[in-house]
Amino acid sequence: MKSTKQFIYIFIGIILVFSLIGAISRAFFSLISFAILLVIYFLPSIIAFSRKSPSALAISALNLFLGWTFLGWVASLIWALRNYKY
Repeated sequence: MKSTKQFIYIFIGIILVFSLIGAISRAFFSLISFAILLVIYFLPSIIAFSRKSPSALAISALNLFLGWTFLGWVASLIWALRNYKY
């Protein structure tokens, strides 16, 4: 009887540990996915600031407020990739 109880407790403990590991891995995957999507969303702003564009703040504002529309994101990306002659 005692060994049966121990087996049940160990079995339940193993199930709980694997459930916890699964939940942590799903949360980690969700966090990584969110970070990747956030970088893709703000890619025009990142490009504009890295290229030291004179319109970097305007590009970032367009990207922030209209980037959720595909047209706004593409417009800010094209604007960020514009070649400025100095």
